[in-house]
Amino acid sequence: MKKTEIDDAVSTEADFLGEIINNGEKSVKCRQKIVDRVRELWELRGAWTNRQQVGLVAILLWCSGPLGRKLQSDPSAWDHLAVIPPDVLSDLQLWVDAVTDNLPAHIDYPGEPIDAIMVTDASQWGWGAIWLNATGESLQLAQMPWGSTLRGADRSTVAEPEAVWRALCRFFRPCDSVRVCILSDHQPFVAAINRGHSAAAGNNGVLARIADRFPRISLRAVFIPGATNPADELSRQRATANALDRARRGVWDVLGATHRLP
Repeated sequence: MKKTEIDDAVSTEADFLGEIINNGEKSVKCRQKIVDRVRELWELRGAWTNRQQVGLVAILLWCSGPLGRKLQSDPSAWDHLAVIPPDVLSDLQLWVDAVTDNLPAHIDYPGEPIDAIMVTDASQWGWGAIWLNATGESLQLAQMPWGSTLRGADRSTVAEPEAVWRALCRFFRPCDSVRVCILSDHQPFVAAINRGHSAAAGNNGVLARIADRFPRISLRAVFIPGATNPADELSRQRATANALDRARRGVWDVLGATHRLP
């Protein structure tokens, strides 16, 4: 079979659970039917019944605890006029706009090339990070004490995710559209980055900050043992020339001569 025949036989677009996945463009967006339903419900917001309000909220994957309990205890309340606080309505407006704009979102495929690598570590003293581009031609180091800027710095569950956040703020701009691989010895936050969410509220808070400030950055993470983390020394003391040199050499030890990730 010729290559052109193979290309013709491969589907570039698939409809799965209400989402249109485009393998050629590596993007995903909602079906038009879902977009139309959100738009229709939003236009009726001035006269929503509770049933219609919950219908929209369900589409937007949002759960209203107090309202849900009220409707469970009083089934007749489903069709009463909904009382919606202004701040809730403004938040819903942002969500509705995002859904109805329906812009294709980039999909990270396994093994997709990355643009930059960032190694981070944290201690009670402060945080340290190493950045390098995917080719290994450019490398930067950063470190900073917490001082009084972080409550709970003595807990790794607080300090390690914060180190990732501050390193991203140090090395990237909000407008940057890049694929970044983060190397960290904090396994729970590595898993949270790769899943996009966490069972820990603190991790989710940091992920939310990252998503809000860096909407075009795509992250994936790799766990490395603490003993081999080249940013470890940077996070524990004001760096000397020898410490900086050891950090640089440690990056190459972790990544190997080809600068490729495990």
